[in-house]
Amino acid sequence: MISARLRPIVELLRQSPADDPGRAGRFRAVAAVIGIGLFLFPVLWKPWIHGNDGVRHYSYCRSLVLDRDLDFSNEFRRYFEEGELEQIRIDPATGLPGNTQGIGSGLLWMPFFLAGHLIALVSRFPADGYSAPYVWTVCLGTSLYALAGLILLTSLAAWRFGAGSGLFGVLSVWLGSPLVFYMYLHPSMSHGCSFFLVALLVWECARWREKRSRLRGVVMGLTVGLAAATRINNAVFLLIPAAVWLEGAVQGRRGGIGRSVVFAGLIGSGVILGFLPQMVAWKVFHGSWFSGPRQYDLGGNITLLASSHFFELLFSGWRGLFVWSPVLIPATIGLVFLAGRRDVLAITLTIAFAAQLWVIGGWAFWHGSASFGQRFFINFVPAFALGSGYLFSRLRRGWPRRAFLGLVGFCLLWTAGLAVQYVSRMIDREECVTLRTLVVNQATRVPAWTIRHLRLLRPGNRIDAGRDGEQ
Repeated sequence: MISARLRPIVELLRQSPADDPGRAGRFRAVAAVIGIGLFLFPVLWKPWIHGNDGVRHYSYCRSLVLDRDLDFSNEFRRYFEEGELEQIRIDPATGLPGNTQGIGSGLLWMPFFLAGHLIALVSRFPADGYSAPYVWTVCLGTSLYALAGLILLTSLAAWRFGAGSGLFGVLSVWLGSPLVFYMYLHPSMSHGCSFFLVALLVWECARWREKRSRLRGVVMGLTVGLAAATRINNAVFLLIPAAVWLEGAVQGRRGGIGRSVVFAGLIGSGVILGFLPQMVAWKVFHGSWFSGPRQYDLGGNITLLASSHFFELLFSGWRGLFVWSPVLIPATIGLVFLAGRRDVLAITLTIAFAAQLWVIGGWAFWHGSASFGQRFFINFVPAFALGSGYLFSRLRRGWPRRAFLGLVGFCLLWTAGLAVQYVSRMIDREECVTLRTLVVNQATRVPAWTIRHLRLLRPGNRIDAGRDGEQ
């Protein structure tokens, strides 16, 4: 018997686009995503500042608010002594430690950090930027930003493909990608914030095509600039406002070249303004506005002319995108089909996806080191969700949809099993893992481990027992 709480979701999934009840259906789809998102908080959420990247993202908040500078010496020293930071590298030109991570997450977290500071001031917690109120509020910020991105994405997908298909697209990709992991289990990383900004950009693009205005052009540019300041690979999404501008220039010839130049200038101004904080940070760290994240040594670790790890990036047991998140295979097919219908947004996202695949495939650290899944592509969850929603909307009701639902259900169980392998350390988080090892573990070790450790679903048990946890 279907639970009363799940019945509205099932009814939405049974609808075809022709049956879509309009705003009421979209509201129910958004409400379902909010309900699931809130339900997962006590099950999965783990507030902590963890790992090299988590420390580097968080240090922006503490240093800017409490020290009023971008000198991370004290923050890095503390986390280094606690074992969360592996090394501290000093830039010889400035004498300051650099930061290989972007400033964007720190800026987005600022209201939450200030809320934590207020809580610390009126409570018994130390108002030092390290105590529990700061950590909890900042990590809550990541989860809420990601949930806001899911809301925007669901609203857009439901509007384009019908409430049921839009909801299916978002749920399948959200729960079958590393987003759910970095949204709840490792919220001190930047991926939840990055996803939110890309989802916002995609939503802004779709709304601009319905109602064009110069202000929307500035906002799109500002969003993509801040997204690049959050994770530098998000610069690929500059293609979206560029495509919007090109489409408007082609369709709006009556305005002449002057109008197109003005609109391009507005988008460009927004991009510069959004990315300016990162340039200021680079100037402080390295003495140059355009230094980039120097410690990655990109020149020696990346080859743009040859994507030598392209196939591994997709199909390797060592964080292969389609191996760790197989639900993205039909989602990618759906995105390509949608692009084939001359959908400008889908075409742009497909090109951006191919470009990022090629670049990361040529990077020596394509596997992401100690990562759950292929986290470098969490920024493309909006694209995958649109592809999955479109593909579902084109299937007839009856056995085609039931078969597809069964396939997606299997993919979600597979990814959940990989999460068990990762969290339990059945597999090495740093070294290469073969596909054969993953399959054998899924069949022989994961079920038994899951049964033995169901108690970890209780939040208190998980947090207390998890100091060796996720990265």
